[in-house]
Amino acid sequence: MLYCKPPLVSLFLILAGAGCDSAVSGAGDILWTADAGTEALVPTQPLVEDDRVFAAYGEQLSAFDAESGEVVWTAPVRLYAGSDAGSVLDGGDVVYLNYVDWVKAFRKEDGSVVWTASFDALTTVNRARMAQNATHLFLGRRGEVIRIDKATGEIDLRIDISSFTPEGVPHLAANVELSEDGRTLFVPTGYYVPEAPSTSGYVLAFDAVTGALRWSYAVPQRPIPLPDGGERPNDAGVYGLGVGDGFIVAPAGQVVYALKAATGALQWERFFERDGFDAAAEVADGTVYIGSVQERVYKLDLDTSETVWEQLASGSLTTPLVVEGGQVLFVSPFEGSLWVLNASNGEVVLRERPSGDALLAPAGVGERLVVSVSSTRVYALVRP
Repeated sequence: MLYCKPPLVSLFLILAGAGCDSAVSGAGDILWTADAGTEALVPTQPLVEDDRVFAAYGEQLSAFDAESGEVVWTAPVRLYAGSDAGSVLDGGDVVYLNYVDWVKAFRKEDGSVVWTASFDALTTVNRARMAQNATHLFLGRRGEVIRIDKATGEIDLRIDISSFTPEGVPHLAANVELSEDGRTLFVPTGYYVPEAPSTSGYVLAFDAVTGALRWSYAVPQRPIPLPDGGERPNDAGVYGLGVGDGFIVAPAGQVVYALKAATGALQWERFFERDGFDAAAEVADGTVYIGSVQERVYKLDLDTSETVWEQLASGSLTTPLVVEGGQVLFVSPFEGSLWVLNASNGEVVLRERPSGDALLAPAGVGERLVVSVSSTRVYALVRP
């Protein structure tokens, strides 16, 4: 069911079926919402285009008219507990979506399935985000990264990463990234040995054409000082990367590392005494934006790691940040709210939560709209 939000009207009236005049809606207003048939436990980052919104939630992938929220098409997909995809990816005439044991290409025009790539569900990594270049999709899994031909759906390369862990220990490759020219694949990894005190991890770089290893960086187990004078090891698993300006930025526990993309050489490392990180960084215009599990968003200088600004937000920030048009946009799943910060100084531009509900999915950002998903509903909010 579709709901539209008129300006200055409460969500209670919207749910009661009030009318809609989106042309005069203000920043942060809910332009429209759409219900899911079933609850989505792990909602996916929507894709927002000029005239369409694509959102995977419940047991469906749906396309909406971006302005009115009218459903253009709905494609049923088998999602046992919500989508395990990290995001809906734009593929020109198609969109791509991954789940436990498949990746599918859907035609944008009508939602028909162009192809399906199937694989073993036992090696799935929850909420793994795919990367793409002009010809292929790349998906991290347990012990490997698979490459899928975008034209046919054929899995034409498997990159084995199991040799970087002790025998029998699962190595997780979650949110892979590509270099700006699409020729190098960067793989963040994490693994846990039961006898060890904390996680370990690597940043790996592979040739995206041949799968050959270009370099590897083993994240060091840095001792973290404790208030009583003791020490504990830093969690060194890497679950997301920022790529840009010739650098790789890898958050791991309480330390953030900057590596040279061409060689894997360490540019800097920075320990955060009161923070830890569990999401990817964004690299843009010589700066790094990153959210922490201690409610803070940082803007760092990419060359030196020095703090440009920090802003207190809410809850553990585990969803990706989107940096676009001079703004930093993100969803705080803990609070269920959308945040928009001024990218130049970190000041809060918008903090909005739908009445009676909580936003959970990473923000999909367009020129006019910001779209997120709760456990049961898609929300399109007017962007500041």
